Amino acid sequence: MKIIKTSHIITTTLICSSLVACSSSKPRSYYDEQESKVTQTVSTTTLASMPSTTKHTTTVGATQINPAIASQDKLDITVFKVPELSANNVIVESTGIISLPYIGSLNVMGLSLQQAERKIEDLLRKDALQNPKVTIKRTERKLKRNTITVEGAVKTPGVFQFPVKGSLSFLQAIALSHGITEMADTKNVVVFRDGKQYAVNLDSVRRGLTPDPVLKADDRIVILKSDRKVKEKKILEYLPAVLAPLSMVL
Repeated sequence: MKIIKTSHIITTTLICSSLVACSSSKPRSYYDEQESKVTQTVSTTTLASMPSTTKHTTTVGATQINPAIASQDKLDITVFKVPELSANNVIVESTGIISLPYIGSLNVMGLSLQQAERKIEDLLRKDALQNPKVTIKRTERKLKRNTITVEGAVKTPGVFQFPVKGSLSFLQAIALSHGITEMADTKNVVVFRDGKQYAVNLDSVRRGLTPDPVLKADDRIVILKSDRKVKEKKILEYLPAVLAPLSMVL
């Protein structure tokens, strides 16, 4: 009996060890999935972390379908048998927004035509139609310009030619516009790229605390005005008119 008990203990131990090993050993795809979830939660807010290239194509297996919807694309959107909800010559804004009857504003940036169709159908099905059928046709696709735009609180706002060879950095683009004005908010500069907005701290870049980001053709830089500086200037402009009569009394 003692030998039987021992064998039972050994057998039980081996079974438990196997169960522990199986429960702790996940397939590689499990860890890839968890890593992917963590990566997706990271919000990209700085220009330094912007992707150097942006793909506008979607693939199914080895077959390439229509390029994804991009800024300035022109679309014909047809709702089957409901012309009042259809729209022609709809232009995709730089932010990826389009405006449709009944639905209103809708972001379609980066979606394939088929994905945009499904998205519109879901919105119509939710509030208006039982079984909507949407067809989207791209009538015009605007190619990216080989330029860079700098606007806002800079001395010479404008559209500048992007280098045919080599690269262009953020500080170089500011230099093309002859620098910022005294009203500029150097801590909050916005760069628009592919329908997304990225924040750049100009002070940090100048001091070498953060890298000087490399720009892409068709990027748009907007130097915002500082509310504090604008208010201070208005006060200084207003003060002489208020103090003039008092100075005459004195």
